[in-house]
Amino acid sequence: MNKICNKYYGIISSEELERCKLISVWKAIEKYDSKKGKCKFTSFLCNRLYWEIQKQLYEINKAGRIKKSGSASSLIAEICGEFENSERIEIKELIDNLDEETKDIIYKRFYESKTAKEIGEENGYGRETARRRIKQAIEKIKKCLLS
Repeated sequence: MNKICNKYYGIISSEELERCKLISVWKAIEKYDSKKGKCKFTSFLCNRLYWEIQKQLYEINKAGRIKKSGSASSLIAEICGEFENSERIEIKELIDNLDEETKDIIYKRFYESKTAKEIGEENGYGRETARRRIKQAIEKIKKCLLS
């Protein structure tokens, strides 16, 4: 379990990671059924821990502030390589400064975890156009960070 948590130290506090571990163990003990499938308990436990950490990351993102790290969220991962000196990014402020279409694309891609194909279908264009617009939206956020 520590191996899974190691990459999240610095993103999530140690206390929160310990809480995630305890909740994961509790839920795994409660829900594990050896008669269903061929999954080992340890694999089941690791999967529970992973999803508990993802929930914690979601809560941090939802609050609008997240410590900088490439593994924290896919949006941060896309833009963090160039901004290693900043400790925090005000995600909400950056997104609020974007036009409505770009906000919509960012929200669907990174907060609703939709694919480029799904975004394209919802907005009336193809997957490749959606992919290009996602890339352009990320570039706009990078540009906002630089200014």
